[in-house]
Amino acid sequence: KMLRFIVRVIRSKLASRKVRMVFPEKIEGYDHRVALNLARLSQWAYPFGVAVSIDYKTHEDFIEDMERKRKKAAARGFNNFQFVYSEDKRILALIFRKRRDLVICFRGTVLDNTINLQADIQARFVPMESFGLVHKGFNSLLDSVWEKIKAHIQPGEKQRIWLTGHSMGGALALLAGARFVSEYKRQPNFV
Repeated sequence: KMLRFIVRVIRSKLASRKVRMVFPEKIEGYDHRVALNLARLSQWAYPFGVAVSIDYKTHEDFIEDMERKRKKAAARGFNNFQFVYSEDKRILALIFRKRRDLVICFRGTVLDNTINLQADIQARFVPMESFGLVHKGFNSLLDSVWEKIKAHIQPGEKQRIWLTGHSMGGALALLAGARFVSEYKRQPNFV
């Protein structure tokens, strides 16, 4: 109960900050505004928007939180919010669309999720086509959602792709970036 109370307090403090998400038309090099926005979106990928060690207790909690995030995304100018979830691997990616920007945000490790922990410790390296050797556990997690993520890519469109994540989610974002280069012959705008 105490942990849920702390989560509610932190969530209310964060929700009270109305932040406009900035993705400038022209970016040359590093842009701290974009990095900050991607970091904020990474936080949204966690249960109830707080990077704590609890996962959703029920399917209803999950659906309720996704609906809350959909409204929050709309209030910040994203005209489309979806999520990709792998039931067997318990991995989550949030997908935001704003004009020609597509933001894919991977959730990091949730400590009471044993499947996430098992993936973290599968540190043996395996080959990834056109890229080299990668972490087996992270590659396996990305495999479980990759086809669903690809469904959001519009190859002919001048879509800007932004990849982000925290902790394990950051590793998944980097691997996804490598796959975009390998499969689509295009580099994401920011990882």
